[in-house]
Amino acid sequence: MSKPNIINHRFKKQLLFAAMVMFTALPFTVKAQDGSSTDPFPIKTVQQLTSLAQRINAGGTFYFNPADSMYVTANATGRVAIANKGEGFFFKLVADIELNSGDVAASEGTGSYTQWVPIGNSNEHPFDGTFDGGHHLVSGVFISKPEANNMGLFGQTANHATIKNLGVIRSYVCGQNDVGGIVGKTLGTIIDSCFFVGTVISTNAHVGGVVGQISGETVVSHCYASATVSATVSQVGGIVGCTDNAGDACTITNCYSSSIVQ
Repeated sequence: MSKPNIINHRFKKQLLFAAMVMFTALPFTVKAQDGSSTDPFPIKTVQQLTSLAQRINAGGTFYFNPADSMYVTANATGRVAIANKGEGFFFKLVADIELNSGDVAASEGTGSYTQWVPIGNSNEHPFDGTFDGGHHLVSGVFISKPEANNMGLFGQTANHATIKNLGVIRSYVCGQNDVGGIVGKTLGTIIDSCFFVGTVISTNAHVGGVVGQISGETVVSHCYASATVSATVSQVGGIVGCTDNAGDACTITNCYSSSIVQ
């Protein structure tokens, strides 16, 4: 009476083994990272974030290398070309990034910190893509350049740019004009669900806890700042320092600041 059960048991084992062999033999394909909204370029290290800033600031076409998620100048098989200052491409933090350790916000512009070079440094070379912080943090941004304009994690952004879901903490940002905790100057940008905690200083004007100066059609929503924000001359604000939108619509909504504004 037990033989049919033994045979049935052995048959099940054979079927299971055959299924496992077939499953492991199936070819697996990994979708290439193409910088689309559904498959954004991942950023998880200081080096990867720095390489993005370097390529945007240099201008021209550059390439994403999926082997190490770095942004490079040379093309090769499997690399993705990125033109137009990143317009139409999506970049996403997949981990917290610490640029400097320690209490950078209270540094008063001194100390052995690595200087951050903002992503997008001028009208000619702004950041114009979509940067999703993925609800991660960038900490320890240190910028002490009292004679330079467009200072922030992003120096200047253009009219196709979006920055969202990003926190910047324990940071010190000092520049001359257009200085912000997240963006120095926008030329038409969406900034959504971002916050800054630290110190922001302008040695002249246009300084804000989130954005220094808004120029062009810009939306700032669901953002906050808890910072010390100061300017030597004028136009300083807890969220935005000033707007110079030349007739374009500018919207600031559902934001708040607990900053000390001086």
